[in-house]
Amino acid sequence: MELTSPVSQDGLQSQADEWLRDIVRRCARAYRHLSVYACAEAISEIDTLPVEVQVTSWALEVTARAYYEMANYTVVRTLLAY
Repeated sequence: MELTSPVSQDGLQSQADEWLRDIVRRCARAYRHLSVYACAEAISEIDTLPVEVQVTSWALEVTARAYYEMANYTVVRTLLAY
């Protein structure tokens, strides 16, 4: 006996696709903010990401670079220690 129908599988796939697109959009916004030196906004955008994404090397690098551009070098050292 099948527990889920193909219709509900399609619905779940659509939800998963939209969740992933949302994460990619937020990553792109964070990178765009950083590229125009809107560092606080970049950090805020990274903070909205799931924890699993926040601890990736990409997110840590973007966060460290934002703090570096804001001349907050002690935070950068802490982030680069990971």
